[in-house]
Amino acid sequence: MRITTGKYRGFVLQSPKNDSIRPTSDKVKQALFNILVNRSALDGADVLDLFCGSGALGCEALSRGAKSVVFIDNGMDSIQLVRANLSKLKLDQQVLKMDYLSALKIFRQNSTKFDLIFLDPPYNKDMERKALNFILDNDLLNHGGMISCETDANVSLKNLSEKYFVKMDEYSFGNTKLIILEKVL
Repeated sequence: MRITTGKYRGFVLQSPKNDSIRPTSDKVKQALFNILVNRSALDGADVLDLFCGSGALGCEALSRGAKSVVFIDNGMDSIQLVRANLSKLKLDQQVLKMDYLSALKIFRQNSTKFDLIFLDPPYNKDMERKALNFILDNDLLNHGGMISCETDANVSLKNLSEKYFVKMDEYSFGNTKLIILEKVL
């Protein structure tokens, strides 16, 4: 895994040692960041990398101009991997080992909002829907903010666009679907 563009271009990230962490494929990551750059979603952004895994998405965002990234995962392997990658990059970012709902509840209590949120939960556990509903119900996304949700290709989140007044785009890559939500109201 490598950072593809920006300040840390070419930096080789430590990769997971086992299958407990499923990194975003290079093809999906490239497409995602092309979308984000075209929509000017990274410059100075406060980012949440929920279900961060290796932290590759958050590190790429920092390389491309994000102001800050909060990395959240409940797996110790993920947390150690993210901390190691941030240390090599000499970056000081918040890394929290906790489950996603506990983290989101803390952000609600602290009135914390984000400009960009990466969601890449384990597939087929309906975590993306629960996380999205909580984020949108509790107004954790700034106006004009975006959510990138990587899911199994069979997942549909179309009902969210009507409920939360968000713009939604979907892209398919084999058994992976990339859903981009944008808060427009």
